Amino acid sequence: VVAIAGLDAVILAGFPGTVYTNAFTTAPHDGYAEQVLASLAKQPLKTTPGAMSVYSNDGFTLLRLTLQNVTGMPFTDALRNNLFAPLGMTYSSFWTQGVAADPAIAPMLDADRQPLPLEVTNVLASGGLVSTATDMAQVARMLLGDGTVDGKRILSPTAVAAMGTDQTPGSLSVGEANPWEYGLGWDTVQQLGFAQVGQTAWVKGGDTSDYHSGMVVLPEAGLAAVVVGNGPVFSSDTAELIAEDMLMNALVDQGTIDAVPSAALVAPKPVEPTQWQKAAASGIYLSYAFAVRSQVDADGAMHVAMLSNGQWVESPHVLTMRKDGWFWATDAGLSARAEQAWGRTYLIERVPSGANGTYAKDTITGQKVWSAPTPKAWQDRVGRTWLVVSERADSTMWGTTPTVTLHAIPGLTGYLVADYAAAPATINVSRSDTVGYMPIQLPFMFGRDLYEITVRNVDEQEWLQSVNYTARPKESVPALTTGTTTVTIGQDGNAQWFTPPVGASITVKGAQAWRLYDKDLSLLQLSTGTISVSNPASAFLLIHGAPGATITVTVGS
Repeated sequence: VVAIAGLDAVILAGFPGTVYTNAFTTAPHDGYAEQVLASLAKQPLKTTPGAMSVYSNDGFTLLRLTLQNVTGMPFTDALRNNLFAPLGMTYSSFWTQGVAADPAIAPMLDADRQPLPLEVTNVLASGGLVSTATDMAQVARMLLGDGTVDGKRILSPTAVAAMGTDQTPGSLSVGEANPWEYGLGWDTVQQLGFAQVGQTAWVKGGDTSDYHSGMVVLPEAGLAAVVVGNGPVFSSDTAELIAEDMLMNALVDQGTIDAVPSAALVAPKPVEPTQWQKAAASGIYLSYAFAVRSQVDADGAMHVAMLSNGQWVESPHVLTMRKDGWFWATDAGLSARAEQAWGRTYLIERVPSGANGTYAKDTITGQKVWSAPTPKAWQDRVGRTWLVVSERADSTMWGTTPTVTLHAIPGLTGYLVADYAAAPATINVSRSDTVGYMPIQLPFMFGRDLYEITVRNVDEQEWLQSVNYTARPKESVPALTTGTTTVTIGQDGNAQWFTPPVGASITVKGAQAWRLYDKDLSLLQLSTGTISVSNPASAFLLIHGAPGATITVTVGS
């Protein structure tokens, strides 16, 4: 089975995160890297360079361009000549010239078990490599060989050592059991499960919607495992857990450790929380994409809720303070506490990890924020929905709900959540009538894909603009009438939305593609040809075309 080998990145440069527009398509998008450059030129940094380590795909896109300039050849050729060919990685490539028709490639299946179009990742340097576990194991062998494999020198020992060196000292770090001690390309260079048995472990996982992978290398033990998998219920976390279990048992077989750790974490004795612990843990915390509310009641119990569609959804787990300074939910093994760093308050979640829950991971889930005034202009936008127009016709985003909806955060003013399936965002709207700013500075995973949202006037309508979408108001979509309508695609290439009459037949000619959605913006039909369909009640028609293209839409009674 062939899967995509995710190679996502981290960076200290302060870049906002990831440009998702046209990142995932069903055919290659040659201009993605240039699109990222143009987007970065329009965005502010989210933090001072070097201040904190944050997950970022855009950083590796810039490294891709840097490598091209240094080598004088395309990124894909540089990797083919300097890595794939010397290592004999015959099943490794990038889909830059089209999707390979290879029976070894496992497609996703729809509800009727029919193959879906293969997902193409245009974020080449972060997750665009198409490979196999066997091929990626050659990379692992090379790293275990201090840069050589089968007598061939691929990397210098200095380069391998630098890759395996923790790059986070000196940057903002919160929590005690940090699972993100980033190396150069590695998610961590000291995986916590192997640290408990005295082994250094380098780990890299990656995910797209359809493809998932994990690589674990134990340089001191001379062991490595690569796990890849396809499907919506698999993940890099699962791949890494499988690899961890395999390698733990290999360490036993090798005689390096006596047994696989099996003692689960045990909650310490309950104690009364201090007033500071109660006050610090109570409040609303924001990540890049979601909001969390934490409340400590009069009895000292912590109650946590997540925001969903503008409403708080309470967790069934109640947490109580324990002697170790953490609020514990013993029924789930979870614990949490607030921690201050660099003048901010962060909410830390500690979760049991490993096959037997033998070690903990501390994850910074949010930064505490306080209410600020919400301008009336933003108050009037709460609850409204915008329709995305800026993705290519072959973008996989169109298979999700292609809308942006602004939600208020109950109990918190001055901040909103922009709900968009491909790239949700929290924004600070207290400083401007027309700009929603990046609201937090949060290290590691949950401070990743921040971006600003600007409201701009288009034909007396308020459109939303960000690096991840251009979107028009849902209520402004024009209605089609019976007869033939000529549609001209603008030079920006933006798709056009319409609402056809209920029950009418629709024929579209000259479009790259067109889609029919129901009233809830769920996809009903995709067509790339001239096909007549009957419009169900309250449907939306979306038409794609090349810049300047003329398309005809005929509506029959």
